[in-house]
Amino acid sequence: MKNTRICTVLSVSVLLLCRSVGAYNAEHGPFAPGAMPALFPMQACDRTEVASSGEKYPKTVLFKAPDSIQGAGNLVVQVEVNAGGQGAAVTVMNKADKALWGPHAVDTDLEWGDVVVARCADMNRDGRPDFVVYFWCGGCGLASGYTDLLFLISEAGGYRGTMVTTLTWGEPWVFVDLEGNGACQLIHTSFIYGEPGRDGKAHNYWVYNVLQVEGGRLRVANEAHPGFPRWVWYTFTPNHRETRQLATEQKARLWRDQGELRLRNVAAIIVGTSSGEP
Repeated sequence: MKNTRICTVLSVSVLLLCRSVGAYNAEHGPFAPGAMPALFPMQACDRTEVASSGEKYPKTVLFKAPDSIQGAGNLVVQVEVNAGGQGAAVTVMNKADKALWGPHAVDTDLEWGDVVVARCADMNRDGRPDFVVYFWCGGCGLASGYTDLLFLISEAGGYRGTMVTTLTWGEPWVFVDLEGNGACQLIHTSFIYGEPGRDGKAHNYWVYNVLQVEGGRLRVANEAHPGFPRWVWYTFTPNHRETRQLATEQKARLWRDQGELRLRNVAAIIVGTSSGEP
């Protein structure tokens, strides 16, 4: 996420400065009190940072899959962050240091952030561990939540890498099981600066979309989950309802101009080459 976000207007996000990291957005989340879905169980990987030359970057971070995850063995995700925090190379390796995926280039901007955590689970129910690596982009106020999430989902022959940018402060509810059937969904979060609505005033909105892991892929799955996408008016009092301030056409235009929900395939870019499949 580029540094222009660091200058996000603080007046609309002052409440975020007071939120504790890891807390659910209880006042404006997509789920009202008492209506929280089951969480999809994700476990944090052990993080080891390899000493660099003394500068923040370049550096290497290793994430080891928890032994409690079925099939984890000694799987390790290696993240080599480039000088200045401009991009990284990511590799999934087994205990013999054999690459199962990568190294592949990841387009992320960590000048003001860091690669902070990786979480692991069998997200596609194939008996093998999958990973989500958090590249926190840094910033303050609203911008402090921008994070590039790299999904490493197992498939025949190795892994598939997909990256998406979302707003997250580490909330456990990001990964949920909406139907209670063991499927993994991600609640994607965006913030939209509004325009005059039905009351003639401009308001701002939290926008929530559902992404679902299917096979080795991550896809937008709003159609399978009633109530999404959900536009929640950022009011001074708690609110979780779909807004009636905006017409369908207004939502479509605002999302087209400001929405950020782009799934980027990173498996087709091999470090050191211009193109090619792994």
